[in-house]
Amino acid sequence: MSGPQSPLKPRRLNSWREIARYLNVRPWTVRRLARTAGLPVRRSMPNDSAVFAYVEELDRWQKARATGAF
Repeated sequence: MSGPQSPLKPRRLNSWREIARYLNVRPWTVRRLARTAGLPVRRSMPNDSAVFAYVEELDRWQKARATGAF
């Protein structure tokens, strides 16, 4: 007998460095892509210097860029 399943939490990357490591690029490239190419990076409030991104959104963004649908 199994208990109730908990909903899966989206995987969250909590810094420019973590996001860069996931995308296999340098952190400055992630910052540039966030500014110029719509990379789905969010800023934590009230500290705008803290950023995070959800893996699922990054995957969708990469797929859209690969297919030219961005």
